[in-house]
Amino acid sequence: MALIFAQLGRILRDKIFLMYIDDKELEDLIIRSGFAPKADFEEVKTLAKERSLTLGTAALMKGIISEDDLRRMEAHILGLPFVDLQDRRIPFEILSLIPEPVCREHNVIAFAREREGIAVAFLDPRTISSFEALSNGEKIVPRLTDTHSMRAALIAYQGVLKQKFGDLIQEDAKKLGLSGEGGVSKNLSTKAAAVRIVDSIIKHALLQEASDIHLEPGENMLLVRYRIKGALRDAMVLPKNATLAVFSRLKMLAHLEAENKNRPQDGRFKAEIEDENLSLRVSTMPVALGERMLIRLSRQNTEGFTLESLGFHGEGLERIHEALRKKEGLVLVTGPKGSGKTTTLYTILDILNTPTLSLAAAEEKIEYRLARLSQVLAKPKIGLTLAAAIRALMRQDPDVIMVGNLPDKETASVALNAALTGKLVIASLEADSAAEAIERLLKMKVDESMLALSLKLVVSQRLARRAMSPGLVGIAEVMLVGIHLKDLIREGAPASKIEEEAVRRGFLVLREEARLKAEEGLISPEEAKTIMR
Repeated sequence: MALIFAQLGRILRDKIFLMYIDDKELEDLIIRSGFAPKADFEEVKTLAKERSLTLGTAALMKGIISEDDLRRMEAHILGLPFVDLQDRRIPFEILSLIPEPVCREHNVIAFAREREGIAVAFLDPRTISSFEALSNGEKIVPRLTDTHSMRAALIAYQGVLKQKFGDLIQEDAKKLGLSGEGGVSKNLSTKAAAVRIVDSIIKHALLQEASDIHLEPGENMLLVRYRIKGALRDAMVLPKNATLAVFSRLKMLAHLEAENKNRPQDGRFKAEIEDENLSLRVSTMPVALGERMLIRLSRQNTEGFTLESLGFHGEGLERIHEALRKKEGLVLVTGPKGSGKTTTLYTILDILNTPTLSLAAAEEKIEYRLARLSQVLAKPKIGLTLAAAIRALMRQDPDVIMVGNLPDKETASVALNAALTGKLVIASLEADSAAEAIERLLKMKVDESMLALSLKLVVSQRLARRAMSPGLVGIAEVMLVGIHLKDLIREGAPASKIEEEAVRRGFLVLREEARLKAEEGLISPEEAKTIMR
C-alpha cells in the first residue's frame, strides 16, 4: 500500500531537506518586513538565548509575529514555495497516499502530482527533514502552508472519507431488508448491500491504518470503532437494523455459525485488499444487547521483515543472533498485548527457516503462515492443549519449536523439557519486563533448575511511533541469561534482584533503550516517556 512515509536513514546535505533556518537571515527578514524595529528585537534574542529557543519561537512568544507570517518567512529563506489550499479541490487518490490520522497528527497533506513527484504541504518545516518519499517510491516535493490552509485541507479530507465510506455505508445500511428477527432477507440487493458495507468498513480501516475493528451493539445502533496505534477511536455509527446483516456476512466469511449468538466463536478468513494479502481474525462475544465482534487485521506473512527493521540493534541484536546460533535452549519474547511479540517470533522463525532445519509451532491462534513451518492449532475442547501439541510435535523430531504462549505450569514445563533435549524453543509470554517474565515463570511453580538450565535469552518489547512518521518501531530490552542470573533463578529470586544483577553486567532496561532512541531522533521524547516505567 502506498500509505506510509519512508523515514530518512541518512543525513541529507541538501539545504531544503536539512531545513536549516539561519537566525540572522530570519532576523533581517522580520525587521525588513516591518514587524519589529531592530531595537525591540534584542529582547527576542535575549529570550531565545536564555531559554534555548529558536529565534522564530522566541519571536512568537513575544508576539512580534504570527505563526502564519513566520511560516511564510521560513519558506522564503528555505526557497520553498508557499501554497494556499483553502479553496483547492484535492483528488482522493492523492489525499489517500497518506492516511488521514497521519495527516491530522503531523499536519501534512498530499495535494498534487507534479512532474518531480508528489507535492506535500507541511505546516512545520522541521517535519520535512524526517521524510524522503512515499513507500511506493514516489519522491516528495515539499511545500509550506499556513494553519488555515491545513485546517481546510484536513476538513476536506475527512469530508471525502465520510462521503466515500461513511455516507455510502449508511446508504447501503438503509437498503438492508430484514425478514423478522430470525434472519436476513434473501433479496439479492440486500445481500449485495451487506457485502458492500463489510468491504467498505475493512477498506476504511486499512486506510486509517487500524489494527482492529470493533463492532459494538447499542440500544438503537451499531457502533464501529477502530484501534489505531493502540488507541480506540469511534469510526461510524450504523443503524440497528444493519447489525444482523453485517454480522451474518462476517460470520459466513469466517466459517462461523450464523445463528449462534449465545456463546463466543472464533474464526478467520483471508482477503486481498489494496494489493495486500490479509488474514482477518473474527471473534464474537454475547453481550447484554446482543453480540459484539472483533476483527483483527494482520498481514498474512512476515517475509521481508528483519530484526533490524523491527527496531533491534547493537548488542541486543547480537545477543539474539548468538542465542539462535546455538540451536538449543529457551528464548522468551515478552511484552504486553499489542507489543509485536508475534511478529518478532515469526521473524525469528523466518531467519531460521532453511532447508537444513525442521520447524514446528504450537499455537492458540495462527497469525501468519510460513513455508516449511508445521503449525498445530491447539483445541482444548478435544484435549489438544498447547502442552499436548508440544508433546506431539516432539515425536516428529523438529529442530525448532515455536510456542505461541506459555499460559500455565504444564505448558511451560513441557516447553522447558523440550529445550533441555536439544531443541531450540521460542516462546511468547505476557510480562512487563524481561525480569518479570522470569519471575512469572517461577510463580507458576516450574522447576527452578530446569528453568535455569534451559533459559538462554529474554526479550521484552514495546511498539512506539516513529518520530514524524506513521510507521511503528520496536523498543526492546534483551537479557542474556548468564551463569550469575542462572544462580538467582535457582534461588527463586524476585524480578527486582534479577534485573539489578543484569544491569550490573551491562543490561540496558527498556526505559534506557527508549531514551537512546529518542536521542537518535527515531522516536519523540514524548513517546519515550510513555515507554519508561
